[in-house]
Amino acid sequence: ILGMFSIKESYNYLRRAEENSNDQIKGIIYQEMSKINLNEDYDLQLTYADKAINYNNSNAYFFSHKGHILYKLKNFEDTVKFYLKAIELN
Repeated sequence: ILGMFSIKESYNYLRRAEENSNDQIKGIIYQEMSKINLNEDYDLQLTYADKAINYNNSNAYFFSHKGHILYKLKNFEDTVKFYLKAIELN
């Protein structure tokens, strides 16, 4: 979805999909929403990464992606924790 539309359009499509989805799909939607870089709003990206983990806390990719966001924020201690959790789940 991210490559086909503008960032704002992608975000809006994902928000609409979120309203009509089951919990498993919501985890994937939140993961995609966390990838959208709205003015490098890493706090918003973290919010969606947390929501993705909340809906599926056994998905290694969700933990790895949150680690990547934390890395961008230079929060290296937590970055390592989330990368290690991703490795453990994988």
